[in-house]
Amino acid sequence: MTIEDFAALIKTKPYLRRMGKGTLSKRYHMSPEDVVKAKNLANIGKYMPKILIFDIETAPIKAYIWKLWKTDVHLE
Repeated sequence: MTIEDFAALIKTKPYLRRMGKGTLSKRYHMSPEDVVKAKNLANIGKYMPKILIFDIETAPIKAYIWKLWKTDVHLE
């Protein structure tokens, strides 16, 4: 399979766009470099969305302490 044929296959099957170069190279008996060239030829980077995920902890930090006098609570 040539690089151009594989690029056409990637365009017709969108699930191949999410697969890594190692998996695709084993499945289609190509080198990983040829897979990268085919993905670039199919303009995948242009159409794939770039997603950034932030994990923000929104739970309040509270401590309920029952002592006779005021007690400091540290984050540790």
